[in-house]
Amino acid sequence: MPLATVARFNVTPVKSTALHHPDAIDLQHEGAVGDRRFLFARPDGARLRGISKAPLMPILSTWSMADERLTMRFPDGSSAEGSALPVGARVDIKLFDRTVPARAIDPVFTEALGRVVDDETLSVFRVEEPEFAGADG
Repeated sequence: MPLATVARFNVTPVKSTALHHPDAIDLQHEGAVGDRRFLFARPDGARLRGISKAPLMPILSTWSMADERLTMRFPDGSSAEGSALPVGARVDIKLFDRTVPARAIDPVFTEALGRVVDDETLSVFRVEEPEFAGADG
């Protein structure tokens, strides 16, 4: 039986944002290291669904794991940068296939998202390890 061939990796630190296509990934049992570590939700854990996520998809997010800094570049040319460390209380966020524990990060992202996607309640949450926000429909 021939070995499988990988044509391209698709990863992003923040679920529902633009995908990166690195040449290599660090693959662990839980998935690609750093992939979908963060997601968008409201303070009660409610997430955007379906077409309502469309304004988020052009956002380019990058995460420096070494510095624990997250940067988001928005389609209008603006950007937000802040700490990727959790600061909020734990919130259980329902994904399609499971519930993951997460905590909000720097409120600078909530403020920036409010200006760009017209939703002042949407925040960026960091999913607690070993969970991640991938494999959701």
